[in-house]
Amino acid sequence: MYRYPWPASGISSQEMALLYQARKASNPRVSITELIRRAVIGAYGQESRAQDNPQAGEDSRRIPEAA
Repeated sequence: MYRYPWPASGISSQEMALLYQARKASNPRVSITELIRRAVIGAYGQESRAQDNPQAGEDSRRIPEAA
């Protein structure tokens, strides 16, 4: 059985520093995990939603905020 490598293992120290700075600057404070989740949705979520519902309007492609 294939096991996926831990995703964070591919993040360089420079990229982690960027995430740390973004977390530190956020108000209210956002976790690094949440920043990564938002980045994934921003990069790939729109494509996925467009495939799932090609007639969806702009509002359906908005990146959801954490509760």
